[in-house]
Amino acid sequence: ILLGTSAAPLRKALLESNLGTEVIGGGFDDNRVETIFAVGLKGAEKDDEQKILDLIFNTLKDLAENGIGENQIKASVNTIDFKLREANFGGFPKGIIYNIQSMGSWLYDSDPVAPLKYSALMKKIKRKSQQGYFEKLIRKYFLNNNHRSVVILTPQPGLNEKQEAKIRRELRKKKKSLSEKEVQNLVEKTQTLQELQVAPDLPETLATLPSLELADVEKKVPVFPCEIKKQKSPKILFHDLQTNKIAYTQMCFNADQVPQDQVQYLPLLGRLIMGMGTNKRDYVEMAQQIGIRTGGISASTFSSVTLNDRDRILSYLNFSGTGLLEKSSELFDLYGELIHERNFDNSKRLVEIIRSAKANMEASIVPNGNQYVLSRLQSYHSRLGKFDELTDGITYYRFLERLLQRAEKDPAEVADHFKEVARIVFTRDNLLANITCEAKSYSKLEKKIVALAEALPEGSGSAAPLNFESGAVNEAFITASTVQYVGKGANLYDLGFEFSGKFDALKAILRTGFLWDRVRVQGGAYGSSMSFDHYTGDFGLVSYRDPNLTETLEVYDEISDFLTHLDLSRGELEKIIIGCVGNFDPPLSPDRKGAISKVEHLTGLTEEFKQKRLDSLLSTRLADIKEYAGLFQKVKETGTVCVLGNEDKIKKAAKRFDHLVQVFN
Repeated sequence: ILLGTSAAPLRKALLESNLGTEVIGGGFDDNRVETIFAVGLKGAEKDDEQKILDLIFNTLKDLAENGIGENQIKASVNTIDFKLREANFGGFPKGIIYNIQSMGSWLYDSDPVAPLKYSALMKKIKRKSQQGYFEKLIRKYFLNNNHRSVVILTPQPGLNEKQEAKIRRELRKKKKSLSEKEVQNLVEKTQTLQELQVAPDLPETLATLPSLELADVEKKVPVFPCEIKKQKSPKILFHDLQTNKIAYTQMCFNADQVPQDQVQYLPLLGRLIMGMGTNKRDYVEMAQQIGIRTGGISASTFSSVTLNDRDRILSYLNFSGTGLLEKSSELFDLYGELIHERNFDNSKRLVEIIRSAKANMEASIVPNGNQYVLSRLQSYHSRLGKFDELTDGITYYRFLERLLQRAEKDPAEVADHFKEVARIVFTRDNLLANITCEAKSYSKLEKKIVALAEALPEGSGSAAPLNFESGAVNEAFITASTVQYVGKGANLYDLGFEFSGKFDALKAILRTGFLWDRVRVQGGAYGSSMSFDHYTGDFGLVSYRDPNLTETLEVYDEISDFLTHLDLSRGELEKIIIGCVGNFDPPLSPDRKGAISKVEHLTGLTEEFKQKRLDSLLSTRLADIKEYAGLFQKVKETGTVCVLGNEDKIKKAAKRFDHLVQVFN
């Protein structure tokens, strides 16, 4: 109610105040014995502390005294109720999620089943919400609660260096206070730890773990139903699956006609349409109607290449909506209003959304540096990598910086660009509808899709040319971080590699063995990953929260030698293969099956290709794995390097890079 959507009154008040760039705090947190509620602003001025506190408490006081809007309560309660009943956790097994939810009370000697008993509780909340229930909660837990604190975090230039210098001084002081014998004792303990880190598990220890046999695993890939119900204007894909009377829908608009100089507007276009309101109602009322009448509508972008043509970029703007089949008409009414009645003329709201997008990405770069490093690596080696980095990488962040400046100066000029991109994208020919539900309910949905499409202009034109500059570079991005994200990559297809399922086994050996031991256990990084895109051939090795830089790159370069001397028993290799088989048949909700099936249709990923990949994995031999040593020797010699992290670490390794770039100006 308070923070959940752009229409939520406390979130709305904070964003409209211009006292900060984005709402932070997370709201209510019940994952500990003493629950908390936290809210604040990012990008605020230190001197505005009292203004922000006054705004928060005045907003809460107004809600408590004058009441929360009826539609706001209905939308919030319906959204929570729908999500609880749907129990859609994507690719996560429900049992694991329910176990985690139970821990919230079980850990503190409360009933572990209580968090799962929502039906009676939701009925009670619906009844009491009409009797000032939430207003009473605001008075009791916010306005009349003195158990609160104010936390202000301010940046201090050079703080990392000061802290590191302090630690070095303390360590030198500690060493001087130790006797020679005590120093030697520490050295010996360190040596013992290092020996334990590299020591393999004993065979008799491993034998105590229960495990499957290769004969026990499924040897056929799962097949999801996918039927082309209509070929064009609009094209409709249908997936006949049991969905408990819920309609899962995607309205996907082909965006490949958007010119290269406009593609960076695409990621924000959907967000603006969802967050700016329409010609019929403002964004607050629109958000409330979505919450009241549906299980949710969201916007996203999708990009890929096809299996047979890694130069042909697919680009789509998707609107995904969920709702009860009996209320599907209301879902499509809202689709129609969002698309046909879109409005970008609220300049204040336009700036708010762009500012929020920039702030969110700014906050994401350091904690998720591995993702940005991988994106940058891929941009060196493939057209899709370049496109994705342009629309979701550091280059895109730079675009948001400039876009915000332009919007603050001339919002109408920026709005015109979004209007033009929307005009190109929203045509009948560009629409692909993806529907997942039971067969008996399909015909009703098709009528709604056709009606939605007929209200769109027909559309014409071909894909816009994308002329990306290519070329491998070695780059380092400097942030105020104490750790690094260290990456090295190459395009394996360009190195002569032919993909097969045997490579899945290799990835598992490196990820859970060599990289785990060398980068994480011995190197001290929080994690490491290995990525391969079988569509493009882009390959990347990236560490996560890594105290090292040069040392990690040296580990990557040792992979070829590791594979040359690799020795695994047949039993050990079979365990690795069995672990990989699960990736071919993960637990998926009906909507995920429908969405994945759509992607496979668009990209040409066939059942035959997947089965061939699985068959190849199951037949993997040690000799097959060792043959990859030559490939990784080429990666060592020709691969590119990208690092994001600490300035001192990067500058000490400056000779490895063509460019050193400050991420934040």
